[in-house]
This record gives sequence, C-alpha cells and structure tokens, in this order.
Amino acid sequence: MNKRADPQSLTELTESINQVWLSLVHSSVDVNLYPDIRLVSEIPLKTVLEFLVKEGVALDKEKAREMIEKVLGVQLASSGPISETEFKKLFNKGIFKQALVKIAATFDLQV
Repeated sequence: MNKRADPQSLTELTESINQVWLSLVHSSVDVNLYPDIRLVSEIPLKTVLEFLVKEGVALDKEKAREMIEKVLGVQLASSGPISETEFKKLFNKGIFKQALVKIAATFDLQV
C-alpha cells in the first residue's frame, strides 16, 4: 500500500469531495432520468446522513443531522434534500485546516 507522507493538496481534497458527491448522486438518483449526473444539484438528506454514519464521521443519523445543522447553521427538514453546495460546505473547514497545516509545515522546514 502506498501511503502519502505529505498532506493532500487543496486541489486534491476538493476533487475528492467532488468525487464523493458524484458517487452519492449516482447512488440516489435514477440515471435513466438523469443521464448526466453532474447536473443533479440536490440529493436526499437521508443519503448524506447514511454516508456520514458509514464513513464514521458521525455515530448515528441523529448525530449526523446535528453536525450538518451546526455546520450549515440551519434547521433541516426531516426528509428534505441537501444541495451540492451545502454538502461541500460540510468539508470546507477540514479542507482549509489541512491546507493551513501544510503551509505551516512548509514554513517550519524553511526556518
């Protein structure tokens, strides 16, 4: 197994989130109705909750919902959709933190 020693770049992290979004879209919509899944802008909240639990980001769906509401600063409908923009906002803080860690490490190496 090839492990990376360096943190991923901001571009790589953003692309990873884009790929996760497309994967969730693909698993939650009828591809016969949406042949180009890149045009789908919302998916069921249930899909996102299940993903967050499956990936270990949250212990259960209720904790996942609480996390989403905290990050987005909104009360979510019980079964409403979540937009691509909202989904990506869930990961922005972590992505920028990773980028800052990489920048700090670069400065430490130069000192």
